[in-house]
Parts: sequence; C-alpha cells; structure tokens
Amino acid sequence: KVQDAKKSLENALKINPDYVEVKFFLDAINGNTPKTAPRFYVEKLFDEFSVNFDNHLLNSLSYDAPQRVKDILIASNKKKYFENILDLGCGSGLVGQELRTYCRYLEGVDLSKKMIEIAKKKEIYDKLYHEEITNYLSTKSLNFELIVSTDVFNYIGNLEEIFKLIKTKNATKGEFIFTTEHSELSNFSLNLSGRYSHSYEYIEELSLKFNFLIRHHEIFELRSEANKKVPGAIYRLEF
Repeated sequence: KVQDAKKSLENALKINPDYVEVKFFLDAINGNTPKTAPRFYVEKLFDEFSVNFDNHLLNSLSYDAPQRVKDILIASNKKKYFENILDLGCGSGLVGQELRTYCRYLEGVDLSKKMIEIAKKKEIYDKLYHEEITNYLSTKSLNFELIVSTDVFNYIGNLEEIFKLIKTKNATKGEFIFTTEHSELSNFSLNLSGRYSHSYEYIEELSLKFNFLIRHHEIFELRSEANKKVPGAIYRLEF
C-alpha cells in the first residue's frame, strides 16, 4: 500500500520535520536516491535486529553469502591463507566465522554496537571497532591482504569513497571481495525496501577509476524476502 504509506510518512514529517527515517523512505517512494542511508537509521535498525539476526538471516531468509564468499575466495586463490583480513560491516560475525581458519589476524568494524557485542562473544576477531565504515577507513592504518564486505553496501548507495580509501590508504596490494543487491539499471538505486542495489556497470566504472581489477563477478540469489528471491552479486577485485 505504497500510496497510503506515502500519506502517513508525509504526515509524520509535518509533525517532525527532522525525522530522518521518514525522509529516507519518502525518498524511496518518490524515486529519489540519496548517496547513503542515514547513519541513525542503519544503526538503530541493526541494534534492534541483533538479537535474532543470525537465526533470521540463515533460516528464514536462506542467506548463504558468507559461505559463497569463502568458496569463491578459496577456489580462485592459489594462496589459501591470508596474513590479515578486514571484515567491513562485520555484523554478528557470520563472514568472520567462515574465514577465521584462513588467516592469522582478523579485524572487524560495524556501525551497530549490539552487533559488535554479539561478534565479540564468538571470539573469532582479534580486534573489533564500533565505527562507521568510511570514518574507520579514513582514520585507521590499513595493511590488509584481504578486505571483505557482505550485505553491507545495500545500505550505502555511493561506493566511491570506500573504493578511494581502500585504494589510497591500504599499505599493501590486496583483494576486495563483496556482495551487492544486483540491479540491471545503471548506477545505483534506492528500492522501496530501504536498501540500495548496484549495477555491474557501476562497479566496473569505480574499478576503472581507482585501478581495481575485476577477477570474478557472479549473479546469485542473495536471500528470500516475501516469498521472492532477491538478486545479488559477488565481486572479487584485486588492487
């Protein structure tokens, strides 16, 4: 009931003109595409989602991106072991669990404090940061052979700053493997779900701009939602 929702959101905005979540979903309904989702909205969403996150994602939504990322990484790499791995948007640690045995050092960063607390309890990360991704990338010393990010860019539309920071700040050459919700449209777009989807052309454009080499690209079913399959993509880049 999109039009009913739009009226309710517009009324809410009249009551509170600074309501960031309402502005964001009105953008989605009106076909506008802000550069990224509001930090407050994403942090609140995953803090509230944290208690049942693993069970819901793995069992209710048939989510297997962490396993797929590991399989692609191992299958396409002569080197099966990494000195250090950075998990961008580590959440509750689902990717960390898959990759822990393939590295000496594993570092994670996430916007949700409650997600970080869950990841910490799993005792798989050597270090965890509760921080926004671009702030982390711009202020920390980076020296990672592998940077991984799954189901994170769905909440970040414009990825240019992330590509730029990885390319310019990381002290060594490495690999960057990540997932997106896939779009056949150009560039990136904000969907009614409140998540972003990205096209191959957009990732290719950023890769050319910042000298990343696309070594693997695969379209797959990212998750189930409302009895429908959500199309996703996995990319493995070298830089």
